[in-house]
Amino acid sequence: MYCRSFVVHIILEISISGQKVMADLETKQANLRDTLLRISGAIQILEEEIGKVNTEQENTQNSTFA
Repeated sequence: MYCRSFVVHIILEISISGQKVMADLETKQANLRDTLLRISGAIQILEEEIGKVNTEQENTQNSTFA
């Protein structure tokens, strides 16, 4: 039978290992969140630019027919 201190040691090792894995996952989550925010911002800018181009094209077409 295992000594009680050995079992406690194993449990502590598992806990430390789990904490390291959790910290790594939290870092990856934060990095992914930052990436998604940058992508979202880029999409918003592109949509605004497309809207400007469409407005300019409409204005050009309207002035051509006027």
